[in-house]
Amino acid sequence: MNFYSYPVLVFAAGVMLITILALIKRKDAISLHFLRFSITVCGWGFIFPLWTSGDFSKETTLWLAKSGYLFVLAAPSAWIQFVYAFIEKKEPFRGFFLGNYFLSLILIATLPGTYMFQGLHPTRFVLYAPVPGMFHHLHIVHFCMLAAFGLIQLTKTYVSSSGLRRTQLFCFLIATTIGFIGAGLIYFPFYGVNVPPFTTVILPLYPILTGISLIKYGLFDTDKMITAFQKEKLAAIGTLAASINHEIKNPLYVIYGIGDSFLADLREGSYGEGSEISNKAVDMATKVTTQAARALEIMRKFSAFAKREVSEKPVIDLVSIKDAVENVLPLVRHELALDGIKMAADIPDDVPLIKADFRHLEEILFNLFVNACQALKSEGGGNIRVAAYKQRAKVSLSIDDDGPGIPKSELAKIFDAFYTTKSEGTGLGLYITKQLVERNNGKIRVRSKEGVGTSFVLEFPR
Repeated sequence: MNFYSYPVLVFAAGVMLITILALIKRKDAISLHFLRFSITVCGWGFIFPLWTSGDFSKETTLWLAKSGYLFVLAAPSAWIQFVYAFIEKKEPFRGFFLGNYFLSLILIATLPGTYMFQGLHPTRFVLYAPVPGMFHHLHIVHFCMLAAFGLIQLTKTYVSSSGLRRTQLFCFLIATTIGFIGAGLIYFPFYGVNVPPFTTVILPLYPILTGISLIKYGLFDTDKMITAFQKEKLAAIGTLAASINHEIKNPLYVIYGIGDSFLADLREGSYGEGSEISNKAVDMATKVTTQAARALEIMRKFSAFAKREVSEKPVIDLVSIKDAVENVLPLVRHELALDGIKMAADIPDDVPLIKADFRHLEEILFNLFVNACQALKSEGGGNIRVAAYKQRAKVSLSIDDDGPGIPKSELAKIFDAFYTTKSEGTGLGLYITKQLVERNNGKIRVRSKEGVGTSFVLEFPR
């Protein structure tokens, strides 16, 4: 086997190992995108040592090279899609990923003829290297453009991130850069450039660094994030327990007042005899059961909300934004009154239903309401306005406050995991909120100005 092939073989085995770890630790879209990319990498990594070994005939070597290129040609498209999933960004424009895969398929279709490889020629460092055809030049352009574009997106996300997320991105950015540099010189012998592909020796660092990110920094593991967020959520509910206490006190006081008044009047003989007492008892019982049902419903909603796990997969249905807002308001109403915060909801009856998970929608609203309350609490009160309006194929929901606002330098970081300006916060509230919005095929964006306030805008499909 060629000396430069051994590191490639170690590289492919390492990638296969971390892919298995990723699938075990995280079963979601990101791990599946990583699996797709890893298949292309491993396919090339295990075949490359064979066609560069010099142990086969010229015809078999060409066949092996073309077999390896089945994976090579798909790798750039799979990689860029994984990068966008990892940095949690939507595709740059509609059909971007599909267009790249379509180009990869066209290039793969040229492998049987001479459009990709015109044949083989001997080189100084590899016994036989492919002679590039005209479509191979197109592959090089495609490969370089997507590699550069993806690295730029990773770098931009790294620069604007903080905390653990920044460390994750740094490790993965370095690993990916090593991967491209390590494999880059392999193309030189194709074009008759007698430069040894010595950079293959650094390729094993790719799975090592990615493995460090995976195991030490949780690159593909959100279990700890979800657990930490659940604790933060319960802590937030604890601070809002007064709201629940207040909401339940009202119907209980009504029940107590009705019962006490009825008994007092009964003792004094105020109802007369027979049917009059019976009618009054029926009226009282109706009011008591109504108020008791109200208290029980508040407790049911509170209990269900507190126990709900944010990791639950969405059950998409047609749901009402207005109903979700009305369900969440009792959880924060007393807190609003206590901190001198006024909330106004403007949700017209003709706002269409949206496609979302109702439980997730409640979670999203609760997180954003609490976030606004915490911002206004530091100001001694203020106003929150919730508004919904329909667009062409979407429904938008805005949650505005006139609090202190967010500095422009911090605005790009607020959805990053573990980023927080609160000493007691975990920095997962808005991160998980963004995840929930996107799981429900929605979008979330934020506008803010210091001294003016902050506005979160949600968009969901109608």
